[in-house]
Amino acid sequence: MATQIGVDVSHWDVDRRGGPIDWNAVKAAGYTFAFVKASDGSSSQDAEFGANVKGALAAGLAVGAFHFLRPESDAASQAANFLNHITAIGGMGLINFGLAVDVEDPDDAPGSWGTISQQDRAEKVLNWMAAVKVQASAPPYIYCIPNWFAQNVSTDPTFATYPLWMAAPSGQPSLSGTSWSDYAIWQDSQNATVDGIGSNSVDTDRTKPS
Repeated sequence: MATQIGVDVSHWDVDRRGGPIDWNAVKAAGYTFAFVKASDGSSSQDAEFGANVKGALAAGLAVGAFHFLRPESDAASQAANFLNHITAIGGMGLINFGLAVDVEDPDDAPGSWGTISQQDRAEKVLNWMAAVKVQASAPPYIYCIPNWFAQNVSTDPTFATYPLWMAAPSGQPSLSGTSWSDYAIWQDSQNATVDGIGSNSVDTDRTKPS
């Protein structure tokens, strides 16, 4: 299968644009899928999630949903927040490109993963994945910078049972020393210009060709 190109968005993209994303323009520009932020931590929910999901679907894009994982909240409450928000906008039937967890050092709380032990970090990710996997039609993706994840979370091969959505805007990295030998999705830019979303501000992604 040829590489597909997509975007990942949240309410920040809508805020920067000053109004709803023009998903028809995104589709016309050649993008075929979108990952949409649903939730953050144990209680925060993205206010634009429903509009983004339904707008992307109406334009003919495939849609995935992702959650931003926080180290200070337990995995079960974060998984429930994510799944409940999907239910609130119409249910899992709207999500046809998969589910994902975003594991990274937060911009608003840098270094916060360092407040818990490395064992607890790995368990938090795995516990979230296990709770969400039972509601999913396929194993959820793990979004991360692969080397950061290896150094700060784990190199346990168990993580390789989940597909990798790698953040690597500077170029495709070596996965040596990480849990993964290959990627499924590559976030190749964090400052792209995409018709219908914005200029020099959009995250873009591509699937691994098969």
